[in-house]
Amino acid sequence: MLLKLTIQADKLYEPVVLGGVQWETAQKGEPGKLTFTVVKDDVISFNEGAPVRLAVDGKDIFQGYVFTKTRNKDHHIRVVAYDQLRYFKNKDVYVYKNKTASELVSMIADDYGLMLGTVEDTKYKIEKRVEDGQSLFDIIENALKITKDNTDKVFVLFDDAGRIALRDIQSMKLNMVIDKDA
Repeated sequence: MLLKLTIQADKLYEPVVLGGVQWETAQKGEPGKLTFTVVKDDVISFNEGAPVRLAVDGKDIFQGYVFTKTRNKDHHIRVVAYDQLRYFKNKDVYVYKNKTASELVSMIADDYGLMLGTVEDTKYKIEKRVEDGQSLFDIIENALKITKDNTDKVFVLFDDAGRIALRDIQSMKLNMVIDKDA
């Protein structure tokens, strides 16, 4: 398994990483998080907000932004990066009418300047909704719950290596069984 971590600043860096990379995701309501420690040298220089990308065997699995960096006495820099879903923790007011959950996700992504990937049509139109002072996660989760209650379909919101995706869970099934005893 070949890992490639890059940080984009004034130029593209492939830093020396100390102790591995930790990638965390949650089923809902949390952004993807990438944590790693970089060995500081005379070349590397980046700030909070710098884009970070992690690829495994040539396939991008995480794209996000540096949110925090802390340096220790040995000049190692601990970095915490989050994907775009981090912005869904923002609170806002949304009033909408006759929109599907997928249209709502697209509208929010557009309002916040976020990159969209695959957004499958949830089909069910929500008649009217007022969301006041809720996190964007909660606003979308409410729309997805209303959709599930009316269609029995479950949709999953996630960041697909730098693009916001909304997929029907049925379309994400693989034709394989994983068995630890096999």
